[in-house]
Amino acid sequence: MINKQQVIDDLAKKIFDGENKVEIGKWAYAMYLEKIKDAENVFYDLLLDLAVMEYGQEHELSDEELYQNLDFLGVRQDAKYNKRFFGKDLKACLRNNMNAGEIGAWAFTFYLDNIAGDDRSYRELVYALMMMEAGPQMERSLEELNQIADRLIAGEDVKL
Repeated sequence: MINKQQVIDDLAKKIFDGENKVEIGKWAYAMYLEKIKDAENVFYDLLLDLAVMEYGQEHELSDEELYQNLDFLGVRQDAKYNKRFFGKDLKACLRNNMNAGEIGAWAFTFYLDNIAGDDRSYRELVYALMMMEAGPQMERSLEELNQIADRLIAGEDVKL
């Protein structure tokens, strides 16, 4: 019998590693068919929601929907996962061509909502990005922001 926490950890790794969503869907269906220790009906429902992705791109959940599912499972409460999520969210900001002030405002909201109990270096990183909203003297280059995001996604600590 498979342990529920192992299934959650495997799912989080697949999402964080950017595994193909069709493959995640196939995996989720295989997990749905398994007996999972301590899993309740709502957990199996979530696996079925993910399993639909095996039918192709038109059935894929957005990254945000995948993250919401992980939120529901309590994954973002782990500081290591928060850093990775922050890195992925920062990458999304950069892909959406947000300017430094907009990224600073986003980081401020993230800081207020998510950072209270996390480690000091992580709080300082988010605070430094948040301060980009203050003006050009506090801004970081797009190249540097991409490097920061990549390192966070890789699970590394980043100090500025």
